[in-house]
Amino acid sequence: MILFISDEALEDLISEIVRASNRGVSAIRNATGEPNWSYGHVTPLSRSGKIFCIVYAVVGIPLTLVLLSALVERLLIPTIWLLQWLNSRLGHLYQPFNIRIVHLFVIGDPR
Repeated sequence: MILFISDEALEDLISEIVRASNRGVSAIRNATGEPNWSYGHVTPLSRSGKIFCIVYAVVGIPLTLVLLSALVERLLIPTIWLLQWLNSRLGHLYQPFNIRIVHLFVIGDPR
């Protein structure tokens, strides 16, 4: 069976192969079944991809920091309660620094 292909389709195929080759994909090694995929490019190649990454970083980094600070605040609630409880029970007997040291040992106990 003979397959006829137009000149435009052949030109498109060749340009796709050249574009893939420029990005590190070998059509010859893919035909033999050997894996030749790498991790790709670290940076985007297109202008729109670069703009997307910049916008994503400008929005994503501050939002991540806000999320982490809110998470830390939530995780500190039980420790603050414990410190307040220790201050209410031991505040008239010990200095605040000593109560904080006791609090540190209670929180940091590896058991």
